[in-house]
Amino acid sequence: MFLSVLSCRYGGGHQRVAETIAAEWTAATGGRADVVDYFARFTSPTFDALTRFWYYQAIRYTPAVQDRFYQYMGRIRPDSRFRRAVNRQGMAGSPATWNASAPTSCAACTGRSPARCPTSGRPDGPPSPASP
Repeated sequence: MFLSVLSCRYGGGHQRVAETIAAEWTAATGGRADVVDYFARFTSPTFDALTRFWYYQAIRYTPAVQDRFYQYMGRIRPDSRFRRAVNRQGMAGSPATWNASAPTSCAACTGRSPARCPTSGRPDGPPSPASP
C-alpha cells in the first residue's frame, strides 16, 4: 500500500507531522509512504515563494494578525466560494503528476489548501483520469 502525505514548508510543524505520519504508516503497514511538498510541486514557484515569504513576515511582525487569520479561516465553510478557490491552488497540474508517480492507496494532508485528494474519484475530489 502506498501513502502520499501532502505537506508544505510553512514552518517546521507541517513537515514534522508529515514525516511522523509517513514513518508510522510504513511501520504499521509495511507499505511505502512519500512526503510531498504540495506547494513546491503543484503550484508555481512564484506563488510558493510569495506565500511563504508573507507567512513568515506575518508571524514575525504581526503574530496577532496571523492568529486572527487562522481563526477566520477555521470559520469559513468548506463549500464557500473562497474556500473552493483556495483549494484549487495547484489542482490543474497535480492529477497527471500524482497518477504518474504511483497508485495512491491513501492520502493525508498536514495543511489546509489541498483539502481534496486530487485523484480520489470520490465526490470530495475530482475524478482521476482513469475514472469514467
